[in-house]
Amino acid sequence: MPILKFQHVHSFSSEDPNNPADNLLSEDTFRKWTCANAGEKQASIVLQLEKASLINAVDVGNDGSAFVEVLVSRSGDDADKYEVLLVTSSFMSPAESKSWTNTNRVRMFGKEKLSKSVAGQKWDRLKLVCTQPYNKTEKYGLSFVKLHSPAEVSSEEPTDTTTIGAVTFGGFALKEETTTLSPGSLFLRRDKSDTTGASSVATAAAQARMASREAEKEADHMNSSAASKNDQSHNKHKSSPLEKAVKMKDEVAMKRSVPSEDDSEVPKKKTKDSSKKDDQAKVLSGVTFALSGFKNPYRADLRDKATDLGARYAPDWGPSCTHLICAFTNTPKFNQVKEAGGLIVRKEWIVDCHRRNTRLPIDSLRRHL
Repeated sequence: MPILKFQHVHSFSSEDPNNPADNLLSEDTFRKWTCANAGEKQASIVLQLEKASLINAVDVGNDGSAFVEVLVSRSGDDADKYEVLLVTSSFMSPAESKSWTNTNRVRMFGKEKLSKSVAGQKWDRLKLVCTQPYNKTEKYGLSFVKLHSPAEVSSEEPTDTTTIGAVTFGGFALKEETTTLSPGSLFLRRDKSDTTGASSVATAAAQARMASREAEKEADHMNSSAASKNDQSHNKHKSSPLEKAVKMKDEVAMKRSVPSEDDSEVPKKKTKDSSKKDDQAKVLSGVTFALSGFKNPYRADLRDKATDLGARYAPDWGPSCTHLICAFTNTPKFNQVKEAGGLIVRKEWIVDCHRRNTRLPIDSLRRHL
């Protein structure tokens, strides 16, 4: 799959002078970007692509981050309008973070790991959000990021000329060569003596086949006559008990081979399960929510339950948001949403909706202050 190229660094939260953000523009994997100070709550960077493209896969090289989230946007959109391409993914366990081991793990996310609705659109801006809540003494960031676009199918017709392109190995380049081959050209180089010899062998083989066919016909005729005589002698005598037992055994085997009604109901169950998933995806349709006061992995669990019910997740509160799932009161975000007139609910609303697979009224669970 073709690799998308980055044009420049659009913005970043902070950078270490020894490991600046521009290092992610280089194709060298040993040039990394880290935050300026150890123990930062969150480190983010926004990279600008050369053009808007489809993103089919994402490769991320870690450098001390415990979690990484990937978001996308377009140049003409609002500054805070980002869509989640890859949900927050774990790169280091709490034990690894505290002992500072396996800091450079590499994970490759294929198309099946990305958001289907977001991956099906073209984007030209990429945002990566890194967090390290388990270690406050080390700087963290990323070592590299690579984006892959779907392979383009060429519509040109193939030609008879096979071209071997120039291949580079380190500082050396192989010479480009062209070879012209036409179908059947190698066979035309054979001598006439070879063709005459092959024709004589073919005629001998044909004669042998004819003789074997005649012998088979005679054998079939003899077998059929013998079988007819056996049938006549068999009809004169009644069937023995052993033959009756064999016949009953064959009937039982035939009954077992017939598919039962339970087997025919299997596809119906599958269709019911698929329709159930479709109904579940419409429970919270039209809801765009943001989270406040929750930490991973519980934050990721709440987000997954809401998105399974059809809701859309926003990394931060914005004009498009309808609900704020809040863990604490009197926080800056709580007061901001309250003044804006947004709906503020507790986490139990998401949990109960997911458990009952229905949209519950929020009046009983709403925070009123």
